[in-house]
Amino acid sequence: MRGGECPKCGSHDVYGSKDGPGIGYGDAVQWEVRTARRNEVSLECQTVLCAGCGYFEQYLLDERIRSDIAAAGGGSNWVRMG
Repeated sequence: MRGGECPKCGSHDVYGSKDGPGIGYGDAVQWEVRTARRNEVSLECQTVLCAGCGYFEQYLLDERIRSDIAAAGGGSNWVRMG
């Protein structure tokens, strides 16, 4: 979807938030992500929206948090999907 095409309807009318989730109130919206060791809070995220069908995806851009989850093999809070 971040490539500009909606996987649900095929539309190219796709938009990405410029700063944060894009669906809340700026810095008031935070993601709390549970890693294997602790809860982490991050504002480094992006929402991608298809204006055609309304489908949206959210991406956690904070590489440190993603690395912690991967290093723990998902831990008890995440399940590897692929």
